[in-house]
Amino acid sequence: MLRDLDLPNTVESNLFALGSVLYKVIASKTPYHGKSDKEIETLYKEKNFLVVNEFLCSNVIIGC
Repeated sequence: MLRDLDLPNTVESNLFALGSVLYKVIASKTPYHGKSDKEIETLYKEKNFLVVNEFLCSNVIIGC
């Protein structure tokens, strides 16, 4: 999912980005790897997030 680059960065958008980067570093793949931007956008809108309970620093990723 691409962020609208015309919108300013916010604390929330930066924290979300941090969580996504941590996921990628730990899982060695992007969140929702293989899904289209449209599918990912729908999952986020439905608050259908990935399960990361088994990951190192999962509480940080969930908090982001």
